[in-house]
Amino acid sequence: MAQLIHYHYARPGKSVTVYDEWLVHDGPDAKVLLLEAYAGKAVHVGGQRVLDAGAPIVWYVFPGAWHDIGRFHLADGTFTGWYTNLTMPVE
Repeated sequence: MAQLIHYHYARPGKSVTVYDEWLVHDGPDAKVLLLEAYAGKAVHVGGQRVLDAGAPIVWYVFPGAWHDIGRFHLADGTFTGWYTNLTMPVE
């Protein structure tokens, strides 16, 4: 059963952003989070739209790892690609 969590995302030199996301998988080696509707502006890469406002994002977070992986979509649910953050390990 999914659990609503508050994911605190801190970047150097910027304020902490808190995302309300669903924890849909809580394994010892991986956590899977669902952000149902991205609240930011559309994101473009190389002239192509890869993320819409209102689009879902699935995040794969690995305890102890220095990265996470996002699965990006358009607002209609069309998969557009993968996104990777280099991060401090999550707590």
